[in-house]
Amino acid sequence: MIRIRRRVVLGVLSVVASMALLVLAGVRTAAQRRLPPPVVAASSGDLGDVFTPDSVPFSVTIRNTSDRSVQVVKAETSCGCTTVAGSQRFRIPPLGQHAVNLVYDSSGRRGEQQLVLKVFAAGYGSPSSISTRVNVVSQYPDAIEMPAMRVDRVVATEATVLHRPGLRVAIRRVVYDRKLLRVSSRSTTEGDAVLCVRPVAERTRERFFTKLVLWTNDPVEPKREIPVSGQVLPELLATPDAISVDILRPGETVSKALRVWSPYQRRFRIRAIHTGTETVRAL
Repeated sequence: MIRIRRRVVLGVLSVVASMALLVLAGVRTAAQRRLPPPVVAASSGDLGDVFTPDSVPFSVTIRNTSDRSVQVVKAETSCGCTTVAGSQRFRIPPLGQHAVNLVYDSSGRRGEQQLVLKVFAAGYGSPSSISTRVNVVSQYPDAIEMPAMRVDRVVATEATVLHRPGLRVAIRRVVYDRKLLRVSSRSTTEGDAVLCVRPVAERTRERFFTKLVLWTNDPVEPKREIPVSGQVLPELLATPDAISVDILRPGETVSKALRVWSPYQRRFRIRAIHTGTETVRAL
């Protein structure tokens, strides 16, 4: 009798223990589904400087930090600028690593960017996010803006064309408006090229806009059009640029003020003013 009761008690305890394990497993599975997979970055996560518009292949090494294998069902990126080059489904062994191959397209981008790889694993509800930094720079200057300068003190403005690793910049041809600009170039010891742009002061007055077209030995972008703007201050300036007069009755007159001044720190004297018409005269 005692043996039968003991067996019943042991059976009940066994059932209770099994149910407890099932409940704990269910709780653990439910909690796991709310967590990202135990995957972290094992590489540096920094591509450094990248030229635009380049297509740059790179890889991100990820590590499984758990003692169980992780089945990755999908690996995707956060933007269309980066694509996964290899398979998006793979298994990472316990405490193992896996390299994900990607391609980054820097077209139309500037400055520091954060590329995010999202890893989805079976049994986990949210993905692990792994970031990679990249700094997108332009090999050519986007524009050349010359500061305002005096007509008697015209100076050159310099702009740098950056070289690719292992390839010195060679400028093959430069086309520009010779009535407005003078352009020369020189090489640096690092392999870059420096453009020296100087306005033609005798023909340039006040604000001007033009462009130059540059041909180099760059294999990705051998031709580039660069806007150029600047300002050469003349000896005298007058404001306003134009004077308008309202409709007048016969015999009626009106006075308008014209300010003449010099941008230079020097005295000047107006000796005569010619209006070119008898109906307008200076007072």
